[in-house]
Amino acid sequence: NKTTCIRNGVDTEFFAPPMTRVVNKQLVFWGRMDFEPNIDAVSWFTEDIWPHLHAKHPDATFKVVGKNPTDKILSLNQADGIEIVGSVPDIRPYVHSSCATVLPMRCGGGIKNKLLEAAAMGIPIVGTPKAIAGLDGELPILTAKSASQWVDCLENLWGNVGLSQKLSIQLRQWVMAHHSWPNAAMQMLQWLDRLPCADGHCSRHTPIFEQHALKSNVTKEAA
Repeated sequence: NKTTCIRNGVDTEFFAPPMTRVVNKQLVFWGRMDFEPNIDAVSWFTEDIWPHLHAKHPDATFKVVGKNPTDKILSLNQADGIEIVGSVPDIRPYVHSSCATVLPMRCGGGIKNKLLEAAAMGIPIVGTPKAIAGLDGELPILTAKSASQWVDCLENLWGNVGLSQKLSIQLRQWVMAHHSWPNAAMQMLQWLDRLPCADGHCSRHTPIFEQHALKSNVTKEAA
């Protein structure tokens, strides 16, 4: 088999958990807001889910962060509890100050980088089955389809600090095991070791991934 798939990676040092965790009812979504799957996700959440949620929890807030918000997205600023933030230099403060990331994706494909970033920061995630498609391992993510399921999931998260803390720890562990850049690099090196050399035979006495590990250790010792 000459084909392999290397998992998406995320910078787990840059996207690190906050020093202290917040206990509030602030939700966050981020991404380019002129991208149709993001527009659809935010529109559906604010039109079909948010009214039910905010009616029961008037102290809840929802922040939408990302560049190029369309007029339709900007108009959501008029709704209670919703803030369209727009472009920011660093997403981390907005995620760190939120109790959960929502991923109400209904269209689009591929692994969502925002999901990996949220997981690396240990922020609980509630998403649709579409949002988590293509991911490996036991996912510590709350999933919901209908508006009522979304409300139930978020209320459960808000009312159970223990659940929130548990998901936070498990998300960080999951992303470190499956989607850290060192993990992705090791997959690539091990795959390269299975490839034949130009003459059809492999003459390497030491596998590439072992050479890489040796160099890393030498660098650490020198430092």
